[in-house]
Amino acid sequence: MSQCSIDIRLKRSSKEYADGDLISGEVIISGNGASTIQHNGVYLSLDGMVNINLSTKNVGMFEAFYNSAKPFQLINYSLEISKPGKLAASRTEIPFEIPLRAKSSVKHLYETYHGVFITIQYFLRVDMKRSFLSKDLSKQIEILMVSRPTSELAEKAVPKPVEFKITPDTLTNVKDKSKIPNFLITGQIDSTVCCIQKPVNGQLMVHESDLPIKSIEIQLIRVETCGCAEGYAKDLTEIQNIQIGEGDVPRQIAIPIYMIFPRLFTCPTLLTTNFKIEFEINLVLVFEDDRLITENFPIKLTRSMSNRMPNSKLNRFDSMQPSTETNADSGTASPLKLFKQARQSMNSIYLNFSLILSEINAFFDSAELKSSDVVSYAEIQKIQGFKDKCEGLIKMISRDRMKCVFFGRTSNGKSSTINAMLHQKILPMGIGHTTNCFLQVEGSDLSEQDACFYIPGCDQPEQIKNLLNLGSALSKEKLDSSSLVRVLWPKEKCRLLKEDVVLVDSPGIDVSIDLDTWIDQNCLDADVFVLVVNAESTLTKTEKDFFHKVNEKLTQPNIFILNNRWDATAYEPETAEIVRDQH
Repeated sequence: MSQCSIDIRLKRSSKEYADGDLISGEVIISGNGASTIQHNGVYLSLDGMVNINLSTKNVGMFEAFYNSAKPFQLINYSLEISKPGKLAASRTEIPFEIPLRAKSSVKHLYETYHGVFITIQYFLRVDMKRSFLSKDLSKQIEILMVSRPTSELAEKAVPKPVEFKITPDTLTNVKDKSKIPNFLITGQIDSTVCCIQKPVNGQLMVHESDLPIKSIEIQLIRVETCGCAEGYAKDLTEIQNIQIGEGDVPRQIAIPIYMIFPRLFTCPTLLTTNFKIEFEINLVLVFEDDRLITENFPIKLTRSMSNRMPNSKLNRFDSMQPSTETNADSGTASPLKLFKQARQSMNSIYLNFSLILSEINAFFDSAELKSSDVVSYAEIQKIQGFKDKCEGLIKMISRDRMKCVFFGRTSNGKSSTINAMLHQKILPMGIGHTTNCFLQVEGSDLSEQDACFYIPGCDQPEQIKNLLNLGSALSKEKLDSSSLVRVLWPKEKCRLLKEDVVLVDSPGIDVSIDLDTWIDQNCLDADVFVLVVNAESTLTKTEKDFFHKVNEKLTQPNIFILNNRWDATAYEPETAEIVRDQH
């Protein structure tokens, strides 16, 4: 009896398709090479459906079990891709094409969405029927359905900015407002009509608060409404929570609001006769005594946005914002351009400060002062120390590029993250220890064909195709783990590189104990550190030690934590909070 396996390989690696697209790929059937594979037909099917589950808190456990709505089928298509017979003993590839088109009774397809009580999914499945004594083989993969942007939808989705003012008097559903501490918070959200592919932006300002503030958070809430025999069941669940302010934040300072919509857990706002999927943003203020104040903002998500800007009031924080160049694509100032302008302003401040310290130092070094007892030697040394620190800061901020270093354990996804940001597989990645040295990706004016990299101690450029071998730990050609390879990639291929951002990939911090050398040689001038962690496991001692090493070397380093593989919690929502607490 021959043993074999079956798999589906799509031509489109993103697995994203729009209504009307043609899904193409190959069905791969592999055998043990000993004998031919006998089968009774190979069939390919495409199914799309909406699954609705009722919450027990709304209709009761008994009703939720027996009254759950039947799956609403959006698409059901199947075809025979191989007639009964025999296949080669080693490997057979069967090409296929199948249209992604709704049933005649369905007006249009909905986007893929993984909710708690509503789920919209599309599956491509292949089945190989076999004889009675052999086991049937099957393979199923999920494809991601996205709606196609249209000018008609874009014209309807006009940005709607919202300004807010939160005080004890504006709170609703509060019986005794006299027990609430006095506070005043103002701000704005740039638009409550949001493009799902772009972040939500805004800002807020704490003017006053009698009670110290513990935290300010932004929550993204999904509102799922399901129809049932007894009416409608409405459930609110939290998708993500972002802390934008920690501790008793300074007063009269604008705090930016920035939130990215997570894929799969969000979709364009959907209103049908049987179910609804809507979204809200909560602004949560937590006082030191753990008292919560919440302000709610319903939002509408869409795939297309109008370019027309509404006639809005003057932003109350405009006087605090530096005048900036506008982005030609979006009509708004790029945060990275603001970063560059801030660096220039800081550089000017520290240069002036350094000149003042130099004058003070020269005065202290004068012969008249040295012969007197007015200033002690310790005070002179203290001034010199201030001057040295200023010079070090000037060196760091005088660069015109933003350096972002990715670090973490082996196989946590550092290289994969950077490749995703570059929209192309440039850096070596895969299972095991793949990155052998530091790889610094910089923007250049070269074409993709002329893209190259430079190894330490060599002025001769190397072709980019050789990078996968040189920078890979699996290759025979290896550099020292602290070596830095400069990769020049076209700016036009990545918007971040256009804004002079430098992305640095690092070897796994668990493969070398010489962390001090790494930090001194390649990380001291970094503006941002991104710790890439595996959300399926907990932080290790090695990762915590790296935190402490960076903190010893740098004053208040900017560290972001990227939880990779968090999408695994989509299939275990009940354990997501427990895993989050572990981190």
